[in-house]
Amino acid sequence: DTSGIGFVFLRNFRLRPSDDGWGAVANLDLFFSSIYNYYYQGGLAPIIGSGTVELVSLFFTLWLSVFLFAYLDWNKLLTCTDETSCDPYLHNYIIDRPFATISLWNFLVILYC
Repeated sequence: DTSGIGFVFLRNFRLRPSDDGWGAVANLDLFFSSIYNYYYQGGLAPIIGSGTVELVSLFFTLWLSVFLFAYLDWNKLLTCTDETSCDPYLHNYIIDRPFATISLWNFLVILYC
């Protein structure tokens, strides 16, 4: 029951203490887990650093996937068999506006992101 404690975004993360006998900590297990995580990670800077690296890795993976699946012209690239049939520059294999036309493939790429 969350009546009387105001707005609660998540049930485990209460902003005000509850009257369940634990004083200022609403969920003692969650409190000890977060203290142990702080100790295990080695402080606040490594926690922020690992979160930042995870976000950068996620955005790079999404960017690379969208580039390979939407912006790269695979039909033209697969016809390249030798030096005479290939274009010398990579920008000749890149589609300028891949989402200008609606197709099932573009819908799947957008859904992936």
